[in-house]
Amino acid sequence: MNIENEIIELKYFDQFLKEKMIRLERQNLTSLNYVKNSWFINKYDCLQIVEKDNSKTLNFKIFKKELQENVQKIIQENKSYC
Repeated sequence: MNIENEIIELKYFDQFLKEKMIRLERQNLTSLNYVKNSWFINKYDCLQIVEKDNSKTLNFKIFKKELQENVQKIIQENKSYC
């Protein structure tokens, strides 16, 4: 994940384990959150991105502990992203 300037870049694997890249403009986002998920069925922490225009929510599951810590840190350091 890269949060620099006005563009947020995120590399991730889709459900078929193909590597993908998403680029979002900060001005088009309502929020960028780190969500600790305590649901019984899904215990993975998530990076949650909410888009402004359509209130669409994108959730990216984070499987590795070091990635969870990394994402938390990046979001903490960039609280003024929107």
